[in-house]
Amino acid sequence: MTPNHKQFEAAQRVFAEQALAGLSDTAKVHFALKLMTDVRNPEAAGALSFAAKRAGEHAAILMREAFEQECV
Repeated sequence: MTPNHKQFEAAQRVFAEQALAGLSDTAKVHFALKLMTDVRNPEAAGALSFAAKRAGEHAAILMREAFEQECV
C-alpha cells in the first residue's frame, strides 16, 4: 500500500488546528511567528513572503475594525 502524503498532511493540519483551538488569538500569533521564523529552506521563501504579506494585510483589517469600533 502506497502512503498518501496529501491525506497525511491534511490529517496533520486538522490535528494542529484542534490543538491550537484553545489558545488565545495573541498566543496563536506568537506561535505562528515562531513557526515562520523557524523556516530554513530557501525554497520556502516565496511562500513565507506571501504569508507575511497576507498576515500584514489581515492585521491592517483588524486594526481598522478596532479603530471603527472605538469611534462608535
